[in-house]
Amino acid sequence: MPPKLPLILRPTTKVLREQLHQFEAAAQALQLERDSLEDRLRGVQERINFNDDKIRGIMNELDDRLFKEHRSQSQPDFQRRVIGDDFVIDGICTKMHGNPKLKSAIEAISQNHGTIADNNLLLMAILTELSGEPYYFAHNVALRIVEYNQTKEQQRQKVPVLPSFTSASPAPVNPYLPAVEATAAQSPSIRVARDASVVSLLSPSIKSESSSSAHPYNGASALPTRAASALASTPGLFSSPVATTAIPPADRGSVIAHGMSTLQKSFPGFLETLKKPSTTRIPKAPPAAADAGATAGAKRGRDDETTPSPGAVKQGKKARLEKEPAIAHTFVMFMKHLEQLHQTSQDISEILKCSRCHAAKRDVRVLNCLHLYCHRCILQLRTEAQKGDAIRGFQSFCVKPGCEQVVSGKTTVIDGEIIEFLEWYDKQSPAVTSLPAQINVLSSAAAKYPEDDDIKRKLEQTEMQYEALQANAGTDMTCDLMQIAKLARKPY
Repeated sequence: MPPKLPLILRPTTKVLREQLHQFEAAAQALQLERDSLEDRLRGVQERINFNDDKIRGIMNELDDRLFKEHRSQSQPDFQRRVIGDDFVIDGICTKMHGNPKLKSAIEAISQNHGTIADNNLLLMAILTELSGEPYYFAHNVALRIVEYNQTKEQQRQKVPVLPSFTSASPAPVNPYLPAVEATAAQSPSIRVARDASVVSLLSPSIKSESSSSAHPYNGASALPTRAASALASTPGLFSSPVATTAIPPADRGSVIAHGMSTLQKSFPGFLETLKKPSTTRIPKAPPAAADAGATAGAKRGRDDETTPSPGAVKQGKKARLEKEPAIAHTFVMFMKHLEQLHQTSQDISEILKCSRCHAAKRDVRVLNCLHLYCHRCILQLRTEAQKGDAIRGFQSFCVKPGCEQVVSGKTTVIDGEIIEFLEWYDKQSPAVTSLPAQINVLSSAAAKYPEDDDIKRKLEQTEMQYEALQANAGTDMTCDLMQIAKLARKPY
């Protein structure tokens, strides 16, 4: 007797048509809901744009007010500081004795009879005394102004509005000839996920909302001001993307337990992750690298200036500096002090020696009291201060009689090339001029770096200029130690 087969009830055409109408009604309801959400998103975007414009106007107003307050405070302070600086006034006075035009201009301005040319001459003398190289300084200021103006112009431009959230309505689908790919592409949820404008407003901390290529909306990007840039650069305000490890796909030959096929289809590779633990390991830093980093940090703490490694520079070639070397205020005061002593025929050789060991060293450090110390003596003073004192505590002080300057790690380094020039400068007459000093510095640099063609070319030009000046019986400028020091640190 044949087995009894189960009775299979096939749906009729009427039932299928009713189901189709239900699906169409559900699709229309979803489409209406999608349109409503798009309208709400559009309204939110309009409010965001309005608030951005309002905040941008407030930030610009605050910036202008801050600039005005800063100018009203900094300009009088700068004027009082220049007028009260004896080194600047003494430098201009020295130049005045060698320049009759400058002297007459200063006398005319002091009596309120100065012309525009007199004022320009005096202002140029002040700028030269403060900056050392006015034309190079003016060039850098002009570049900075152009960059700043371009940045301000970019900030004034309005941020482009995000694209519209509306999209073309889905084409009518033939219910009797359904296309699987077209239906999937026209699904509202998939359309929203593929719309970049909608994805950009999703939460950045939820990885299941969008793909990894979507960028979350950042409110600070719509505020092109200094405060907004600082907000955008502050860590912790927005969540950063988390690196994840891809889950390997399931093996086709593996046996799946009964009832787990749906889970395996929905989450491929989930069962394999339960079988095998993760093998991802964080590599540990080797002890040698850690020790090397600690040693490098200790060495970096002892060096005040970063010097390039010997392997990074070609042998016989001076290490090029991309930017102008920074000049500390203490260094400027020290060089002006030496210049005044030398112009009055006083000996400066003792000043160039270490105040503690009284030895002439190449690389020394100058304190705020304008006394020199070698690196070894500074370390010894700070080591002795660790023992403590009932009066001075745990601080080391300058050993010069009557000087109470604290010897700290923040000192100004004087390069060996500058010390060599100052030793030569001490042997010259008080009337030494600028060109012989430049020739001495460039000759020393050319001897140390014979393969540097730029130094040789600059030395030849300076020698030709000095010979032409002597042939025409011209007068050279007084030797300015700050300009020579800059040339010694950057002779190319």
